[in-house]
Amino acid sequence: MKKIRKKKVALRRKPPVDEHAPASLKRVEQFVKERSRYVAVLGVVVLFAAIFVLVFFHYSRRREAQAVRQVEQALASETVETQISLLEDVVEEYAGTLPAARALYYLGDAYYESGEYESARQCYERYLRSYPRGEFAPNAVEGIAYCAESEGKFDEAIEQYRTLLETYGDSYVAQHAWYNIGKCYELAGDQAGAAHSYENQVSLYPMSAWSDKAEARLGELRYELPSLQAAPEADTVPLMPDITGTPGAD
Repeated sequence: MKKIRKKKVALRRKPPVDEHAPASLKRVEQFVKERSRYVAVLGVVVLFAAIFVLVFFHYSRRREAQAVRQVEQALASETVETQISLLEDVVEEYAGTLPAARALYYLGDAYYESGEYESARQCYERYLRSYPRGEFAPNAVEGIAYCAESEGKFDEAIEQYRTLLETYGDSYVAQHAWYNIGKCYELAGDQAGAAHSYENQVSLYPMSAWSDKAEARLGELRYELPSLQAAPEADTVPLMPDITGTPGAD
């Protein structure tokens, strides 16, 4: 009888340990082996954190888009009452978003248009407290001045226009502040202060349409009161250079 030879099965050998591997790599490998459960849990936590961030980002973008649509709807509304209602909803429901900040300023404008000057002032002041360097900050200061002027508080209006020149002198809105100061001086009965303010408007912003108005009014004042040919200097803020900033809403 023939003998049946058994096939030899090669035994699997463990890969040789590289004795020359860096010690730090060996320690990491040993750490992973010993704490594999913790490493797995950490991986799951990181994964869920990444998913949460993505979901939150998507939610924030969607929420902001909804706020933008509502602001646009408010500005397109036919009545100021509807505009105020929609803007108030945006300010409260979407607080902390850029559309809510803009809605707060537009709400001040809507209140001003409706003759509710105190409510308009509160919106402008709230905007300035929350966004002192916001895109509508110069307009908000001017809005407060407009409210005071409409209420006959000309000294307060002049002070606000001066604040506009001092704080936001490089903004587009500040380029007609001197004209508004002159107008307030006139309404308050101070023709000399008005003439000096108009002179500042003309000299600092010669290319502005407001300077044309100031020059025309200055000529009328000098014609009516010859003593204003050399108007005494009023207590004014330092003269600002003619720097054109980013246009804002008037």
